[in-house]
Amino acid sequence: MTGTSSSLTEYDAHRLLDFTQKRVFGWTIVIGMNNSDRTDGRTKAAKLSDRLMRECFLLGPRPGAALDHLMAGQEPELLWPESHREFIRFCLWHRVPRDLNEPLNEDLPEDCDPRREWPEFIHQYDKPATLADMPAPPPVSEEFKARFGA
Repeated sequence: MTGTSSSLTEYDAHRLLDFTQKRVFGWTIVIGMNNSDRTDGRTKAAKLSDRLMRECFLLGPRPGAALDHLMAGQEPELLWPESHREFIRFCLWHRVPRDLNEPLNEDLPEDCDPRREWPEFIHQYDKPATLADMPAPPPVSEEFKARFGA
């Protein structure tokens, strides 16, 4: 793994999987928001956000296989199909630009999300970014088309 040991304990693998999912879903929320920090489902951005979130669930790893993968020292983004890896990699390595959705944010209100103590290696995933830095979104997957009709 880039920046971590060659393998992880089961606990650290759980934490990395949890962190990866929180980052990816945090970014999908930000993609769909407008300037007033609200989501209007009629906009192109909101529709893209909805698709990406559904695809990340649909195409994402199953917990048992994911833990084995991470404990073997493999990169988290390899758990998704090739078409989505650049997007997942970007989300994992870059802070969500909306503090409320950033898992490393230490200043979350108590009622938002339980405070998490992340293993030290998680803090390497802390590069700043904005939506403008994000790579082009992945194409609509065949699985998404079959399930939701795109």
